[in-house]
Amino acid sequence: PTTVQSGTGPIDVVILGNGFTQQSIVRINNHAINFSFGSQNQLTAIVPNEEIDTAGQKPIQVVNPAGQPNSGISNTFYLYVVAYPVPSVTGTDPLDRIVDSEQNDFFTMTVNGSNFRNNSVVRFGISPGASGANRETTYISANQLTAKILKSDLDIVGIFYVRVHNPLPNSAVSNSSPFTVKNPQPEISGLVPSSVTAG
Repeated sequence: PTTVQSGTGPIDVVILGNGFTQQSIVRINNHAINFSFGSQNQLTAIVPNEEIDTAGQKPIQVVNPAGQPNSGISNTFYLYVVAYPVPSVTGTDPLDRIVDSEQNDFFTMTVNGSNFRNNSVVRFGISPGASGANRETTYISANQLTAKILKSDLDIVGIFYVRVHNPLPNSAVSNSSPFTVKNPQPEISGLVPSSVTAG
């Protein structure tokens, strides 16, 4: 590709051109990196994460060492690295829970949204503006995470807020999605007597 998102390495970048050899050196940001030789017209560079952990134009060159056929430095081609998009939370499953209802140490909440990463962390807090407390998180996809919400998180009634934090590099925090801890609603289990005679 010619454009990648920051923090997504390592990635393979195919370099097309001519005059490549098995002794060629591939450089990005003036640092030599590993590559596989395909032919004199194609190399596949393995770009490590640290070379694309920030946004910007990353110069790529191929160097043929002295003493090799057509030795010298190629022209410069740029790999464009764009910043990670900010994560977004569209909702949780479940949306609410009964106060003090959890019998286990935690329950598993599904968080839906977009731009999640494999190191994203779900946060659970009492204010939409606060960072919240990190909860053990499992990455499912760029659109879904699961998190262990603790039994102690359900101790009091109120509206709490779920956010997703993408750590460094390119740290970003999502919007807040409300989660309600509520009192149990009244429930009728039966009538005694179950029937009467009219009048």
